[in-house]
Amino acid sequence: MPLDFPVEYFNPTSVIVFLSFFAMSQLPTLKWGIISTGMISSWFTTDISIDRPDARANHVIAAIGSSSPEKGLAFVEKYLPHINTPLIQTYDEVYSNDDVECIYIGLPHSMHHEHVLKALNAGKNVLCEKAFCMNAREAREMFALAEKKGLFLMEAMWTRFFPVIHEIRDLLFEQKALGEIRRLIMDMSFDAKLEALSDDDRMKNPRLGAGSVLDLGVYVLTYSRLLLDSGVGNKAAKFTSTAAMKIRGGVDLLTSILVQYEETGRQAVLTCGLEVAGSQPYLRLSGTKGYIELWGFNQASPRRYRITYTDGKVVEKKFDIPGYGLYYEADAVAIDIKQGKTQNNLCPPAESLLVMDTIDSLRKQNNLVYPDFD
Repeated sequence: MPLDFPVEYFNPTSVIVFLSFFAMSQLPTLKWGIISTGMISSWFTTDISIDRPDARANHVIAAIGSSSPEKGLAFVEKYLPHINTPLIQTYDEVYSNDDVECIYIGLPHSMHHEHVLKALNAGKNVLCEKAFCMNAREAREMFALAEKKGLFLMEAMWTRFFPVIHEIRDLLFEQKALGEIRRLIMDMSFDAKLEALSDDDRMKNPRLGAGSVLDLGVYVLTYSRLLLDSGVGNKAAKFTSTAAMKIRGGVDLLTSILVQYEETGRQAVLTCGLEVAGSQPYLRLSGTKGYIELWGFNQASPRRYRITYTDGKVVEKKFDIPGYGLYYEADAVAIDIKQGKTQNNLCPPAESLLVMDTIDSLRKQNNLVYPDFD
């Protein structure tokens, strides 16, 4: 018996729309509470609101936590005009909001420890921006509470989740495209125009974790972890690190880090700073068969790589990434939480602690102190 449906029901466009809707309906959905209305929070909220064909999760912004109703309303009107207006609440109200499943914390690093503990004590899962906190002691307290509560907690090291990073790690450690890896050279710097900022600005006030090593050093160290070692977290290879810092007024304006892995001898020359602008490509990784370079929207958001082999062959690939790319980590968080996991395999607590321990060591070598935290 023939089906009694008009033929137009089966045109290709209708079928594609239906299949797309069906696919999206099968994805895990996570309801977010956004803490802070600063720049990184604006990037995160706009990114997870993008309609993407490669989305692995659905994201609902249930509440915006703001220091004032006026700031919250302005944030929603500017960055989220296309969605149903979420609740604008105080930070504490968001933590107690029963409709919120996961908290995104985009506050300055000096406030992370306090607010992660508040969110966890309220029974919320948490994605916390980097730098994860002010020191490794704080980080251990945060992860310990998450473990005690049986809740998900992850540092928002978004770079780890980019498709280009996954592909490069496969090229390096599975396909051995560069042969034996020898050395990484990377810079992540920008001109912060410090002279135009007040002494209370987070870029200048050491009590707020000002300086390059905490703000940018977490990235260059993460790249050294990603590109020089196939292990993650508890499986990390042992390495040593040393740093030279230009410190003025208790703030490291320029930092240069040397890393060496004990077993392989692989090295990293890593620089970060607030006095000079960085350049592209921002990274070069050399091996016995050639070298790879990276370009990006910024150094945290890689978009293109090029491999130049010793025989002259060149392979280049560009990735089409709408927005900033913060949705990759958000998708991973949603999948983990919906599967009942309390940590992520690509960015586990042990990996965040390794980077924080390294930064603590580099600061100690240079007598760099964060008042009220050290």
